[in-house]
Amino acid sequence: MNRSAYLYYYILIIPVWFLFSCEGERGGKELFIPTHKQIKHTHNYYKKGERFRYNASYGLLNAGTLIIENDNKPHWVDKTPCYSVRANCKLKGAAGWMSNLDDTWETCVDTFDLLPVKFSRHLQENKYRKHEFSIFNRLENKVFVTDTTRKENIKNKTFDITADMEDMISSLYLLRNASFNSMKVGDTIVIDVFLEESAYNIKVKYLGTEKIKSIFGKGTAYKIAPILPPNGLLSGELPVKAWITNDERRILLKVEANVLVGSLDLDLQEYSKN
Repeated sequence: MNRSAYLYYYILIIPVWFLFSCEGERGGKELFIPTHKQIKHTHNYYKKGERFRYNASYGLLNAGTLIIENDNKPHWVDKTPCYSVRANCKLKGAAGWMSNLDDTWETCVDTFDLLPVKFSRHLQENKYRKHEFSIFNRLENKVFVTDTTRKENIKNKTFDITADMEDMISSLYLLRNASFNSMKVGDTIVIDVFLEESAYNIKVKYLGTEKIKSIFGKGTAYKIAPILPPNGLLSGELPVKAWITNDERRILLKVEANVLVGSLDLDLQEYSKN
């Protein structure tokens, strides 16, 4: 993927999980240390049947769209009833001309404990393809990853996980339950996440509240930032910031990423729920 398209892609996947950079192009992996679960699901956002549509831009250029939809009707993974959330991002406009990208991720979480049972990803980036699903076994604390990219060469791998391990989408829904009201500016939250055959400690810093204009009008929002490892495309100590409504809806309104020249912005354009 060329450098310009990579920048667009970076901002598109931020709300799916805004710590991760481009699939397959991340830097060195930090040591994973299992942590105790710091956030509880005080609200079940999976029951909302929500749909979010975000537009990404770089200056005056329209970069692409990201749509996140959750189906509040139970899906079944083996004998487990689950809620399903699907996220799809596409490059368009100038970015689509430079690079062909159409990626989809889906999580199925247990309707009882809201932990992921199955996570799938289908990536189409120019000539690159990746089709894979992961099954979380909570009794054995293992995840079974099946790569079906090449039908003639299906690959299976097994990894150890912690009891409360999240995936990249379920971690975003868990973060919506964070007790920001009881946090002080500078406090951090850690979430254990499994993605692409690795476990990560996702660290998010609370930056207080700030007035922001959105599709809901002007209001106060919680401001947070992931603590990122060094990245040659981003600039500043906390280069990525996000704003979430400070009400029970906890809707992600905006993400801003400071790059070497200018910033990449992702803004909520449409929101609906069943």
